Amino acid sequence: IVMIYSLHAGLGAVLDEGLDAVWERHRRIGTRLHEELPQLGFRLAAEKGHELPELTTAWLPEGADDAALRKSLLETYGIEVGGGLGEFAGKAWRIGLMGESSNAGNVLLSLRSLGNILREQGFKADVRGAVDAAAAGLA
Repeated sequence: IVMIYSLHAGLGAVLDEGLDAVWERHRRIGTRLHEELPQLGFRLAAEKGHELPELTTAWLPEGADDAALRKSLLETYGIEVGGGLGEFAGKAWRIGLMGESSNAGNVLLSLRSLGNILREQGFKADVRGAVDAAAAGLA
């Protein structure tokens, strides 16, 4: 019964915002994440034009320790990302910004947090550039 109530609440939120507005919000947020991740050393796995705005698969920077970075991201910032599956295991992440979490604050927090943990582990990451560009693109 809880799942039915949850579905009802979720559909109500979509109807309140409007389906076209929900799709546009996800597109805007996903685009910002896709465009700024390379400044942190990530490469998108999907070819241009085939990306999903709600779920981004990105190759980790060369030499990055998947498990250590994901653990640090979760423990330090409370952000959980999915590790890669199959041929992507240990090499890529699945970053979801969907539903209510698809908002400007979360994309900025995600970029800042990802960049910070990468820099703490010795990687070059233009955190300020990524966050500033994302903020400008969302303004």
